[in-house]
Amino acid sequence: MTMSQKNTEFYNLKEAARLVVHKMPYLNSVSYNIWIPGGIVADSENKLGSTLFIPDMTMRGFKSHDARWVSEELDGFGLSHSEITSLDAFVYQGTCLSETALPALKTILDSIYLASFPEDEVDNVREICLQDLEASEDNPSRLVVNKLIEKYHTAPFNRSLDGKKEGIIATTLSDIKELYSKYYSNGPLIVLAGDVKDDLVSYIKSYFDNKDLKDNYQRLTLNETHSFEYFHVDYNSEQTQIALASPAPNALSEDYYVARLTSELLSGGMFGRLFLEVREKRGLVYTVYNRYASNQYYGKNVLYAGTTPKNASETLTVALDTIRNLSNDLTEEELVRAKNNLKSLILIQGESSLSRSSNIAVDMWQLGEYREKDFIINKINEITINDIKNYLVKYPYENYTVVSLGKEEIKGVIK
Repeated sequence: MTMSQKNTEFYNLKEAARLVVHKMPYLNSVSYNIWIPGGIVADSENKLGSTLFIPDMTMRGFKSHDARWVSEELDGFGLSHSEITSLDAFVYQGTCLSETALPALKTILDSIYLASFPEDEVDNVREICLQDLEASEDNPSRLVVNKLIEKYHTAPFNRSLDGKKEGIIATTLSDIKELYSKYYSNGPLIVLAGDVKDDLVSYIKSYFDNKDLKDNYQRLTLNETHSFEYFHVDYNSEQTQIALASPAPNALSEDYYVARLTSELLSGGMFGRLFLEVREKRGLVYTVYNRYASNQYYGKNVLYAGTTPKNASETLTVALDTIRNLSNDLTEEELVRAKNNLKSLILIQGESSLSRSSNIAVDMWQLGEYREKDFIINKINEITINDIKNYLVKYPYENYTVVSLGKEEIKGVIK
């Protein structure tokens, strides 16, 4: 079945595969996003990190071709490619010239679906995973956010995308193959954006006509309630990292757009309230921001601040007061500036084929439909100061979880 939406076509392919084609004929590039159900939530509790191996291992040879052949072949196509394990998907994405898109996608798809899983590559991938984990643990700002995720969410949504050392070390080739067999048998979502030729679309459609894939992936459900909690992580540093999460609307909510604009008001560059109040006026931090994060399962507001042990308590107090009092003196000028910044970001991101394919993939994965830029811009334009006030009443930065990382706990953490 084929549907269309402006320059976008949607295909339901045989065996549960979905294809979305967004044509940008004024470009000379084609970008792709391939999402396969699974992700870090598919790990077993005693081997957290096993799923991290799979995308990398699929790109290390298929049939009689080894990892070097695949790498040289893709380099020859001028392909910029990456693969990751996300929360609930295995994601492959990249960009190449439109003239090489067809042979490049042939190699990518064969690598994914005909992977040979050479045993001598497992330890190489393991070492990469361990190095990534070590880099995360050596980065205080990243580490405190990972700890916040672990404490804020319930399993399996509280898992770090870096895995666990013991799980990575314990993973075997047999584990990798078992997970691959279970999850890669489900139909993927494929998004193409750019100067996409008809022969590429025809090839992908015919490719999945010959695949025995299923649609038996059961998406998870999330039922969480939150209450005030404070955790401290001892860390040898002269700085104190603070990360806080509080409930917010998920990506399916009508409040989604207000949440994005509220975050822009708080952290939209040098005019963001948090930057002005916490850093510029009081000099309490070297970094402070609020980020609204959401997917089809949950939404959350994440406050981060990098400060000193001496200023930690005041930083948290002032940051929360700034957020909670945002709507008290919010001006129309400030609202318009935030709207323009957010709309500019959305429009600029949509200019590249990779950004467009990624945005469409996220929408299709989370919502089952694609929101055109004009639709999002109109939603942002409609937001009023009263909408911001109502949002902060509905999502008041209460019942939050806060994690600090450093030599000292924060004294007098307030609810």
